[in-house]
Amino acid sequence: MSQNRLHSLGVFAACLMCAEAAVTATPPAVSEIVSSIHEARAGLGSLAVRCQLNDSFGQRTNTLLAMTPTGSRWSAIKTDARGELRESVDAVILGNRAAAYWQARSYGVVSDPTFIIDATVRIPSVEYLRYLRWFPVGNASFWGLEFELANSITHVRDAVESIGGVECWVVDIFSDDGHLTASYWIAPSRSWLPAQQALWGADSEPVQTVVIGEWYEITPGLFLPSTGSVNHHDGGEWEEMAIAVDEGGAKLASLTPTETDLPTEVTSILPKGTTVWDRESGAERVASSTAPSEIRAVASPKREPATELKTPSFSLVVGVVLAAIGSAGWLWAGRHRRPSSN
Repeated sequence: MSQNRLHSLGVFAACLMCAEAAVTATPPAVSEIVSSIHEARAGLGSLAVRCQLNDSFGQRTNTLLAMTPTGSRWSAIKTDARGELRESVDAVILGNRAAAYWQARSYGVVSDPTFIIDATVRIPSVEYLRYLRWFPVGNASFWGLEFELANSITHVRDAVESIGGVECWVVDIFSDDGHLTASYWIAPSRSWLPAQQALWGADSEPVQTVVIGEWYEITPGLFLPSTGSVNHHDGGEWEEMAIAVDEGGAKLASLTPTETDLPTEVTSILPKGTTVWDRESGAERVASSTAPSEIRAVASPKREPATELKTPSFSLVVGVVLAAIGSAGWLWAGRHRRPSSN
């Protein structure tokens, strides 16, 4: 177990047993917190960040997240404990065009953004954005912290609490029957990001915690999680995240994505020779990196690649296990709560 993970667990235990009780100001209303979160995230309209994730199974995932007001890209490469490639996925959305590629299947798709979002992009996007509790693409936006706070039964604790030396306002989320389901330690001095998140079980014990270990001030006054950890307390599984660095030690995070991060043509992410299904024309192609793809065969009307692509093992493992387990409680609670005036 790494020092970062031990530190994260220690911070969480300490905050539960002896949280700072000094009241520095009147607790803000939840509506004020939501407004502040929204304003802070306006600075992340464009973002490119590469990060590495290690988990309790010895697997490593290298991810790329790139976003601009006109497009976005999600890429992830997963290796096992021996360093061998398990699976990979790459997806890009530009306006009303999108493409995705699963390396393990040697199969790509050129599609409308809605399909790509449903089939692909939640997978790698969750792995970094869940530390921000921010999912700005498509229907995934209702997973975000702003939506959760604005559509829940909430209570802001009277005293600020410190997580890793950063003072936070703590917002507790309750179900309709008064059961504590989630808590967020929100740090005003760190772009109103959740320094810690906790999902609570029926026995009031933590089921999952997400903790930001270190911070990166990407531009004056705008912070990103630099390291963090996710701990599943009921199953003993964990995952650690760190923004990747280049050979000189500089963090690979920028507010100005390059064409390498986010290409100008959706099909450029598809390796030469990839079998591609174009949902718009209903045709199959063979991708080429040097010339436009040539039509090879027209897909049969009975063929349903969408059904096949919605169930790749990477989607099941990462999209369902990491995202669903990490977010199911919040999603369920968010759909069953009413807005609070607090």
